Amino acid sequence: MIAKNAYGLYSIPKEVEYTYTAQLILEGGVHEDTTIEYLKSIGGNIIHSGSGFGDFLPALKDCDKVFTFEPNPLMYQSSLETISLNNLQNIEIHPYAIGDHDGIAILKHIDEKGLEMGPRSEMSDDGIKVKITKLDSIIPKDVKISLIHLDLEGYEFDALKGAKEIIERDKPIIVLEIDTRAVVYNDFMLSLNYIPHKQLIFNSNERMVFVNTVYFPKNEVKKDYWASELPRPLSPDDSDVEIYEKNMVEGTTLMLGCTKKLIDISNIQMDIDPWYEAETVIKQDWLNNDTYYDNIIGDGVLSFTKELADALILMASKKCKVFICRTFTKKLPIMRIADNFPTEYDFIIKPTITIPFENYSFYVWHF
Repeated sequence: MIAKNAYGLYSIPKEVEYTYTAQLILEGGVHEDTTIEYLKSIGGNIIHSGSGFGDFLPALKDCDKVFTFEPNPLMYQSSLETISLNNLQNIEIHPYAIGDHDGIAILKHIDEKGLEMGPRSEMSDDGIKVKITKLDSIIPKDVKISLIHLDLEGYEFDALKGAKEIIERDKPIIVLEIDTRAVVYNDFMLSLNYIPHKQLIFNSNERMVFVNTVYFPKNEVKKDYWASELPRPLSPDDSDVEIYEKNMVEGTTLMLGCTKKLIDISNIQMDIDPWYEAETVIKQDWLNNDTYYDNIIGDGVLSFTKELADALILMASKKCKVFICRTFTKKLPIMRIADNFPTEYDFIIKPTITIPFENYSFYVWHF
């Protein structure tokens, strides 16, 4: 079957017509447009796996080079046809699985009901034999990879282990489709010296929700940047500190991050990669906080992504009496990584108090 959407044409096998992705594209829709647009914005030479029937490929026609992999024979053939239908000259596709070794692997592509799994195919002990390769073994060493995007049904970690040389050499952005094991993914990525930067959410009329997490190399944003005296309003001034103090209750205070101006008014500072070390500093993901405090404060911590902002508010609602954040309300030219500029109506829980200024607002929650 041939389908069409805003990005191009697709060859979809009858055997996988029942899958969500196939149904959406047969209706003329776009699957995971937020992730597609992010990959397009990065461009360069990217790795994209698995290919499925090529549902991402037509949109990536302007990238320099796309290395893609699809071990399912039916899906591989469909990807070849999608590439041909759109005359894509920059796509290099291989009929291999990718992992932490070169050799032979077993791919499960028929489920318990006898249905072709298509893009849901997974590595298993029962199925067909396929070739498996390390990315380090197949990507030319003189090609600089800008981004790696993986959706491998839980096999992402092994694939990244097989890309050790690429990661160390090129430090590409890494985008992973995650499941309910977000903390496990973050911990694994931290072992590679990567930290989460943002999430790409695709919610198709609440039929299905897909979440891709974007990871940056930990040193991409230098520690000395955070340790420096950032210009106002990126850094709070004395009057901002007074607002924090006026809205705090007596007791213990946790600061999310290590904002210089707020160290003196907090008992504990928490960050996954703090710019300084002290007895009061906890190296930890903010969302993993399991200690109750009277106050939790943060400066700019709600300005990364909406998903992170809502998750932090939910965490704080269970772990403190008062949650106070100074949050940017618009993009400023000197900003480096802020990407979320909420009003008081944009949060999962509306703040108790809002104190507005020209470029930012203080939001205060009483729980």
